[in-house]
Amino acid sequence: MAANLLTRHYPLHLWAIGWAPGGTLVLKNMAMDGRYGYTVDVPQAATVSELEHAIVMGGGELLERMGMVRGKWNGEFASQVDGVTKPRILQ
Repeated sequence: MAANLLTRHYPLHLWAIGWAPGGTLVLKNMAMDGRYGYTVDVPQAATVSELEHAIVMGGGELLERMGMVRGKWNGEFASQVDGVTKPRILQ
């Protein structure tokens, strides 16, 4: 569900979705440094619509923090990580 939702809003991006303990959904983009991602607290969402909204907003925030375009991926890999002075950037 999450990967399909993110792909619909942000086409062609390389999304990776996983789970962490406590019902936490982990969103990552494989065109970025794999140490960084965005977490969504699934049990906190009261409805499916709230969960979908949190996933889409999380994916968009992750793209922005990495200096990537929202929308269709242009093939460029991440060039920055907001708040990190020396990120390991993919080449």
